[in-house]
Amino acid sequence: MDNLFFEKIFRRFFMGLDSVLFNFISTLYDLLIEIARSSILSQGEIARLAQRVELLLGIFMLFKMSFSLITYIVNPVIYFPDKLL
Repeated sequence: MDNLFFEKIFRRFFMGLDSVLFNFISTLYDLLIEIARSSILSQGEIARLAQRVELLLGIFMLFKMSFSLITYIVNPVIYFPDKLL
């Protein structure tokens, strides 16, 4: 008889704990869905940001290629050490 009483208390305790945890997880999931649906930047802002990043990458690539070309003209031994000696 005592075992049945403690078993019921044990089950009710963990059912209550599960209920609290599942409700918390459900609320957290709903919160994450709302955050995912919100819009921080508009499409125009994203396009302008992408254009600026592309411009910076283009300038960097142009600088890098120019520097490599000048280095090749000044000292070609760096690129072909065996063929020119």
